Amino acid sequence: VMMDLHVGLDKNEQSFYVTVDKEHKAVVTYAIRDGVWYLEHTLVPHELSGKGIGGKLAKYVFDYLSEHKIAYKSICTFLVAYEQKQVAK
Repeated sequence: VMMDLHVGLDKNEQSFYVTVDKEHKAVVTYAIRDGVWYLEHTLVPHELSGKGIGGKLAKYVFDYLSEHKIAYKSICTFLVAYEQKQVAK
């Protein structure tokens, strides 16, 4: 099943997001303190769970932060686990 994915960053809402088929939205929320982006929560709606959406969103988040040389700290357990898996590869 092809899904229509749109990934982005909403600085007003302090969140990265992915919308699927224009109806479901997964988000990673962050807070900025002293120039560091603290990645706080990953919220994936039940309808999207198990479809790899969280992983796609996490990849986008880390690629964005790396590309823009932004200091960050993962607080969300999902993102911490995702990072550890990437490092292990």
